[in-house]
Amino acid sequence: MKVIEYNDVNAFYSEYGQILSENEAVSRLILQDVFSCLEDKTCLEGKGCIGVVFGSIVDDMSTLLLYCKLPSHCIVLHLINGERIEQAVQKLVDYLIEDNYIVNEIRGNNDVCLNFIESYKKNM
Repeated sequence: MKVIEYNDVNAFYSEYGQILSENEAVSRLILQDVFSCLEDKTCLEGKGCIGVVFGSIVDDMSTLLLYCKLPSHCIVLHLINGERIEQAVQKLVDYLIEDNYIVNEIRGNNDVCLNFIESYKKNM
């Protein structure tokens, strides 16, 4: 399992736009940040908003989790594959702690947020 980060919103949307659009109702939190960055052409030469980083947790077979780190230290989580929620969340938590990214706010569905809180509390 690995973490892939995108500083370029276009690259992230190119990779995951179809997955997010297929289930737009549950993807709307992260899509809001994607579209906000796509519309802000003044930042980073059209690549997105300054300080906003998108990412994914993937394994050899599939994408498990998508996320967005905002400059306010809010993290937006979007679960793709719920079968390995604990492992995907733990991988992200480990990555954030290693990167010294302190989370002040979490947005996402209840299951992924609760898993994230539990894992984050154990590791802080």
